[in-house]
Amino acid sequence: MRLVKVCMERKDHLVGLTGCEHSWPCFGKPAIIFHDRGKIFTSERARQVLVDRLSIITEQAPPYAPSAKGTVESLFRWMTERFEKRLPNSSYGVHDAETAAQAGGMTLEELERCFYRAIVDDYQREFDTLRVRGATVFGFTR
Repeated sequence: MRLVKVCMERKDHLVGLTGCEHSWPCFGKPAIIFHDRGKIFTSERARQVLVDRLSIITEQAPPYAPSAKGTVESLFRWMTERFEKRLPNSSYGVHDAETAAQAGGMTLEELERCFYRAIVDDYQREFDTLRVRGATVFGFTR
């Protein structure tokens, strides 16, 4: 439920605290939450809060079908392919991974700051570029 709360809040304070270069203009109550069959979304308490109290439609993805969850899966893929390699002293491509991992120790706050910067300054920008490129190809205007 913390995820839904953060989704609905303005994120200006996070951008300021973490030193992001760009704004993060997404906030508000989602109309639909498309989720896997995780306990946090299938519980009676979640139904009461999301459906009854907030009037958010919830839809479950079919089990064992990662292709049905393309947006989330693409974020996971981006996390492993791009973000992980951007962390300080990453052991990616280093032959002595143990030494690199010891040198690359960071606090949870530092990791969180890196994550926010990556989402706002890198991931969102890549998505915006694709959206503009797609609009140009298909003749849409923004």
